[in-house]
Amino acid sequence: MRAPKSLPLFALALLALPPLATPALAAEPTARATAILNVRTAPGWTAPVMGTLAKNQQVTLKYCTRNGDWCQLGSALTPELAGGWVRAGYLVGMAAKSRVTPFRFLVNPEWEQPLPR
Repeated sequence: MRAPKSLPLFALALLALPPLATPALAAEPTARATAILNVRTAPGWTAPVMGTLAKNQQVTLKYCTRNGDWCQLGSALTPELAGGWVRAGYLVGMAAKSRVTPFRFLVNPEWEQPLPR
């Protein structure tokens, strides 16, 4: 039986998946504010401000937008600002940001076609 053409692509996609979470990896990743930052209720400059972060304040991250512009704060270090959004460019911690940013494929793979009978 012949292997489907998309098998190598499928194998690469599996390699891109994060490893299973262990207690050390399950914790929210941390980043640091490089300036005094407004924390907003939603991602975007026009969203209402719900608080501020001090310069050099450590925060945990829950999610970053796919384009990497905005990050949502976790609850571990700043429970009063949990769920708030800050501009990602003012956060130091690329490893933290990349852990919570959805993966984007650089190519649009062809979907597997049924094998001829």
